[in-house]
Amino acid sequence: MHQTSASPDIWCWTDNSWHSAYEALISPLDRANLYGDGVFETFRSRQGRFFRLDQHLSRLHRGLELLGIEEPSALHRIRGILTTCPGFARDSDLVFRVTVTRGIGWPEAHGDAARMTVLARTVSLSEAPPASLTLSQTRRDERSQLSSIKTCNWLRSIQAGREARTRGFDDAVLCCNAGYLSEATSSNLFWLSDGVLSTPSLVCGALPGITREAVLDASQEAGIPVREGEFCADDLAAAQAAFLTNSVAGMRTAHRFESTRYEGKGSQELIRTVLSALQQIIETESA
Repeated sequence: MHQTSASPDIWCWTDNSWHSAYEALISPLDRANLYGDGVFETFRSRQGRFFRLDQHLSRLHRGLELLGIEEPSALHRIRGILTTCPGFARDSDLVFRVTVTRGIGWPEAHGDAARMTVLARTVSLSEAPPASLTLSQTRRDERSQLSSIKTCNWLRSIQAGREARTRGFDDAVLCCNAGYLSEATSSNLFWLSDGVLSTPSLVCGALPGITREAVLDASQEAGIPVREGEFCADDLAAAQAAFLTNSVAGMRTAHRFESTRYEGKGSQELIRTVLSALQQIIETESA
């Protein structure tokens, strides 16, 4: 298996078997390679269990329907495919990415048949350090139906992430075309002010994240009021604490947005309360 000394084991499922991701062959004529014509989902297993896998698959199905891509037959047995990964074990954690493309087709407008690939890599349980955030010039298009799914064209987020790193920040916060806060490059955005948890509404182009939904459930269980709405950058700058969520990292706190540093001790306690409630939901609902 070819890999760099610094990289973890990465496997790829194609053509009904698992291979080293460094050896798997995908046609250069695949329409995802040519045009980003496909959808994907990323999630993780925790000690052999998945959290809300059905919700991830439902969003994948919505994406296929929206793009008019036929569902590949292998998708019906996806759980079995995931659990046969060489690195899958009850005492380990993996990150999976399931990608479905329209298939091979160039210059034809339609692929020959939908194709599914699965990537898997080992993941560390270590908590990511608090992130520094900056406001990006890149915008989310809240008017596009594509904002509600994960397509293989991820350039908007990639560009925003490059912009953030160039400016010396860890991640970028994107607004929608209307100027309201939407999300970070690959995470949903939350912040706390005066004991209230706020997050951009889905009408602002924020992805309906699986962990986002779980955080809303956790906050309700913890008795913390939540506001979903149209917010501007000044609202985030005035917050006492902020954090990001996605299905791989879970929750990652932010220590800074632009020149604002988050140091509210009471709000940090509330974040820990939300995290504890979230971890309980993940434990209860994982299977």
